[in-house]
This record gives sequence, structure tokens and C-alpha cells, in this order.
Amino acid sequence: MSNPTILNNYENDFWHQGIAVIGVDEAGRGPLAGPVVAAAVQFIPEKVPPGIRDSKKLSENQREKLAPLIKSQAIQFGIGIIHEQEIDKKNILQATFLAMRQAMGQMDLNSQRILVDGKFVIPNQAGNQTAIVDGDDKSISIAGASILAKTTRDDMMRSYHLLFPEYGFDKHKGYGAAQHMEALREFGRCPIHRRSFRPISDTPNTRFRLQQNAQRAGWLGEIYAGMQYIRSGYQLLAHSYHGSRDGEIDLIALKAGEVVFIEVKSYLRPAEAEPAHYRVTPAKQKTIAETAEHFYANESYRTKYPAEPESRFDIVTVDFSNRKPKLTQFADAFLPY
Repeated sequence: MSNPTILNNYENDFWHQGIAVIGVDEAGRGPLAGPVVAAAVQFIPEKVPPGIRDSKKLSENQREKLAPLIKSQAIQFGIGIIHEQEIDKKNILQATFLAMRQAMGQMDLNSQRILVDGKFVIPNQAGNQTAIVDGDDKSISIAGASILAKTTRDDMMRSYHLLFPEYGFDKHKGYGAAQHMEALREFGRCPIHRRSFRPISDTPNTRFRLQQNAQRAGWLGEIYAGMQYIRSGYQLLAHSYHGSRDGEIDLIALKAGEVVFIEVKSYLRPAEAEPAHYRVTPAKQKTIAETAEHFYANESYRTKYPAEPESRFDIVTVDFSNRKPKLTQFADAFLPY
């Protein structure tokens, strides 16, 4: 286990001089799928949660317990997320720097020393920076950032697993595990794979092309809508949730204590683009509301989320009439009966 005194050495030198410290780290440079995530964290000596160390040396359960403590006790923190399309355009190193700048953009930089994990400081970033190789094992601030980056990314990959269960993203988080490689051979790549990475660059898209799935436009619409909610900071709780009386809810998502029940309507031709509210009839709305009640009564949900949440019912339309799908969200589209 890392020595807490060693983890504080960098911070103590600056804290004794009255200089505040921000630690920056990333998670997800190596995976074949999903985003790269960076975090920035500032502690003060009196409020450093015990047990912080390099996230790679903590269990998943330990990280999940530490992350909310870090967020509540840190003076400030920021999180930056760069998705796979941008990674493919910029390359992974530049995407990582961009994620770090996003995280730093959420921080107050007054009189700060910025400690960055790795060999490089962050290009085009204001502030006095120091790069520290293996910094997540030498600096408590970088270690805290590593935990936030890792848990944020892991949460996203668990949500993506509900959209793409055949790949096992909930287990390997997009890394090149044997299960993942076998799934690529069997199913091809999916929309969150990094096409600039090998072997993804040589792996065809066999399941998620509309021209090959014209009869499954509804399913594809749910996939794209789910991706949009995940990228907007929602945790996906269910995809194609079935309740009593054959009721089904396309997507269920959670953010800031609010559970959102989402009905997705897709169409292939502009003539089908009637207002979303008309496509979800009062009878359908009632069925969705009843299915939502069934979801809340589910024991597994009550165990994980015991508090009574706020609820919202959204409708999302997905227009497949052009090459690039167009999503339109109608938040609070209707009230439950």
C-alpha cells in the first residue's frame, strides 16, 4: 500500500508555502471503445478523505466509495470527457489533453500549482504545471483525480453495456480482454468503438448500419437515444424494460436524483415526422406510467436507490431520413396518469 506521507510529499511542499495544489489525471487512454476521461481535484490538508491512492491499486468497490467523498470534501473538482469520434479525429494523446483542459476549465486557477500525471504538462493550459511520472502513486491530488476519472468512465461503460450487452463493457470497460476480442469477431464493431485503433480499424460494422437494419429502425433509434443521454451525464438504468401487462419502456435513465422514463420514436421518411406527442397516445402514456410504477416496485431498484426520486417522462424522435440520424428530445413530454 502507498505510504500516505509519500502521497502528500508534493502537496506538503506547496501547502507549507501557502500555494494551493490541483492534481490532474486521466482514465481510458488504452481501451478500444468509449471515451477518455480526465479529472482535476483540489484538496486542503484538513479535508483529504482517508484511503486515497492510485485508482489502479484500489478495488472497484473502494473506488466507488471514495468518489463521492472526494467530490464532497474537495475544494473544487472538474471532469472532462472526450468521446470516441473526437479521439479518432485528434488521436488519443491530443484527445487526452483536451479532456484535461476541459476538466481544468471548471477550476478556479488563482494561485495554484497544477500537478499532472505522466511525462507531459498540458499544452495550451494556463497555470504553473509540473508533470510527475507515476504521479497517481506520489501525489494525493493526482490520486484523487485518478479515482474520479476512473469511476466516471466506468459508470459510462456500465451504461453503454445496457445498449451493447454482447460486448461485455460492464466487465472490461472497453479494454482488449479476450471476451471483448471474441465479441468483435462475432458481432463486428459498435458505435462507441474507436475506429482509429487496431483491430477496430479492420473490423466491419455489421449490426448497426441502417441499410442493413431497415426493419429495426426502432431498435437503432433506442441505441442512438441512449447514447445521447449517457453523453449528457445520465446513468442508464434500463434498456427495453418490460413491466406488467406487456408494458415496455424504451430507456430509463438517472441524473441528479431524477429518474427519466424515455419513449423513443424513429422514422425513415420525412412524411412520418408527425409531432412526437401525437405518436405517443394517451393510452400509451398510461401504459408507460404503469410500467414506471412496476419499475419502482422492483426490489433491485429499491435496494440500489432507496430514496424516493423525482420522475420525468421524455419522448425522443430519431430521424433516419438523412445519412446522419437527427435526434429531437421532448423533455417532460407528458405527465403520468
